[in-house]
Parts: sequence; C-alpha cells; structure tokens
Amino acid sequence: MLDIARDGVSEVYAGAFAKAGYEIVTAPGPNVLRIPAAVTNLTVTAPDTLQAGRVTRYSRDAGQATLLLEVRVSLSGALMGALSR
Repeated sequence: MLDIARDGVSEVYAGAFAKAGYEIVTAPGPNVLRIPAAVTNLTVTAPDTLQAGRVTRYSRDAGQATLLLEVRVSLSGALMGALSR
C-alpha cells in the first residue's frame, strides 16, 4: 500500500508541475529545485473479507494519510520550505 501511495503522489505532482510549465529533470543543477514527497501515517480502513458466505461490511471512511513536501535547492540541499497535510 505504501508503494502505491508513494508512486501515485510522485506521479500526480510531476504531472501537475509539468502541466504548469515547469521542466522535470532527473539530475541536480543550477536553478533546479528538488521537491521530495513522502506519505506517512498511512491508515487504510478495509474490512476483513476472509469469511465464507455472503458478508456485507461497511466503513465510515477510507482511511487517512499525511503528505509531506519539501522544497530544497538541488545543489546545496538547503531547505527553502516544507508542507505537511
């Protein structure tokens, strides 16, 4: 589940930055920002489905997670800003 969340977050943000006109690069350089993203505190609310027969289970929510973003200068690693939601 963590791998799916991590890959999904990276893909969504890379697409959003590209759509906004920012060039996505794979190496540090001058005028390049590094924006690492992390998903923490991931809790998935899923009913146990290992019972035989017809069983209906409901959940009030799908779960929760915390998204962490940092903006760093790619060459020096200096932190310019951070967001946790």
